[in-house]
Amino acid sequence: MAIKNKSEVIAESLRKDIVHGKFLPGKKLPTFQQMEKKYGASRGVLQLAVEQLKRTGFVTSMDRQGMFVSDTPPHLKRYALVFSDMHGYDMSRFEIALTEEANRLNAIAGDDRFIVFNYMGNNLDLESAIKELEYEVANHLFAGVIFFSGTHLLADEKPFNDKSLGKVLVFVPQKHENIPIVNTDGIGMMIRAITYLKSKNRKRVAVLYMADANTILQKEDFEKIGLEYKPQWTLKVGRSHPKAVEYIIPLLMDYPPEERPDALFIADDNLVEYAVSSVISLGLQIGKDIDIVGHCNWPWPVPCMAPIERIGFNVQDLLKECLELIARQRDGEVLGETITVIPALFENEL
Repeated sequence: MAIKNKSEVIAESLRKDIVHGKFLPGKKLPTFQQMEKKYGASRGVLQLAVEQLKRTGFVTSMDRQGMFVSDTPPHLKRYALVFSDMHGYDMSRFEIALTEEANRLNAIAGDDRFIVFNYMGNNLDLESAIKELEYEVANHLFAGVIFFSGTHLLADEKPFNDKSLGKVLVFVPQKHENIPIVNTDGIGMMIRAITYLKSKNRKRVAVLYMADANTILQKEDFEKIGLEYKPQWTLKVGRSHPKAVEYIIPLLMDYPPEERPDALFIADDNLVEYAVSSVISLGLQIGKDIDIVGHCNWPWPVPCMAPIERIGFNVQDLLKECLELIARQRDGEVLGETITVIPALFENEL
């Protein structure tokens, strides 16, 4: 472990005083003369310490008025979104939607309110990404950390287990003793999608999933709604090869009209554009020969070359819920085994 020099030690002391509320946002800090007495350090060393705090957003200064705690110091405003490298390839549409939303909110705020840690997106290897995140958390540069599926084990390790750090787990099926969880209602979305297709007088619904889908519809789900069910109409596509669905659709539809599916639910937005283009290439008319419902992540739906019904989860609602849970933790509330479920929405319900 590197030995800290005196300016770094002083910066850490001042930072802890700010984080623990001794110096509140917008309040004036001690003068250099007062700090010289307290820390027994030269003016030059103190200036280096203060400059470090300015660079990280804790401190600001005004000409002839002195130094002040920032109105929005990072330990109260910045959030880390931690995605997994478990897939080993490009970001999913869900991760892209969250990143787009984070960038939008950053642009509105005029700063880096949200920082995305994605090992593929940042071209960082796993070890480097974790070290970078550990450093920023240890230096109180985040109000909270949102851990997505595949990264939740980090939450119990140092420095993430600091009680002053707000934490939320996303897409973790089991309860956690100390950290709240936010999940999406996947089965609810699927039931709503095939119910909608039933309302369009469709009888034979095929469903496309990603191969690693944790939740799928069962035979009884179709039968309860009054839809015909055949196992061969439930198809899975490997996440690393979504374009393979372009070859699956022709096989699925290679039957007389009265025997083939008359509706399609695309349960993952990574498949939507390929599945829809394949349907169109077969000469099938959407809305006449077949109705389609496609999953999406609002408000960032994937491009589609034909009008289809969309259903999915609003990443704005998900982020808002995560921030509210983090704020409640930082206010001292013990949330325990809290699980919040984000409902699925059709476009007209947004």
